[in-house]
Amino acid sequence: VFVAEPSDSNGPIRGALAQVTVESPDGTLTTLNLMDDGLTPDAYADDGVYTGSFITTSQAGNYRAAVSVEGTVPPLFSREVFVLGSVSAATATVNNFSDAPLDNDSDGLFNQLVISFDVSVTVPGDFYLLAILTDSEGNEQNIGMTVSVSGISTLSVSFDGETIYNNGVDGPYTLSALRLAEESGFSVAVVVNLEDAYTTAPYEFTQFDR
Repeated sequence: VFVAEPSDSNGPIRGALAQVTVESPDGTLTTLNLMDDGLTPDAYADDGVYTGSFITTSQAGNYRAAVSVEGTVPPLFSREVFVLGSVSAATATVNNFSDAPLDNDSDGLFNQLVISFDVSVTVPGDFYLLAILTDSEGNEQNIGMTVSVSGISTLSVSFDGETIYNNGVDGPYTLSALRLAEESGFSVAVVVNLEDAYTTAPYEFTQFDR
C-alpha cells in the first residue's frame, strides 16, 4: 500500500494528482493512481491522504517505486520521492519454543538464558535474525546475527545472564520481538515478524551471574 500526504503551511493539500510508478525485479513498469475517494484502501474521502495498492508482487527481489504528487490549482507544485521494497523468495514458520539457563563456569549462577525454536523455510538461504528479550519493567536485550537455514532448523539465541541480574527484575521474561529477514545481495525481505512470541519460566534475577 502506498500513501502520499502532501501538505503546506495551510495543512493537507486536497485535489492533487498523485501517482506511483513501480519497477518490478524484471524491469516491468506499472503506474497506479493514488486516490483520495474514501474507497478501499483509502480511508477517508477528500482528506488530503492519497492511497493505492500494488498487488503484483509474485517476483522475488527488489521493487523500486517513484511516488509523485502534482497540484492541479494554483499555486502549482510538483513533488517526488523514491522508495525501495523487497519481496522474499522464501516463506517461513516458527514454532516449538523452549528456554534453558546455562551455567558455563559451574559456579551455581546462570551465565546465559538460551531460547530455542524451530524454523521451517521453503527456500534455504542466509537470514538475519533479530531477537529482543524484555522484562516486566521494559528492560530489553537485543540480539542480532546472520543464520543459515535449510528446511527445518533449530535456532538458539543466548541472552546475557549478567545483564538480567543487573536489571534486577524477576521473570518470566518475554521474547517480545522475533524477526527473520532474507538476505540476498542488496535485498533484505522480512519473512517472520512476531511480537510477544514466547514467555520464559519464572526465573529470579538472583539466579543469574553477576
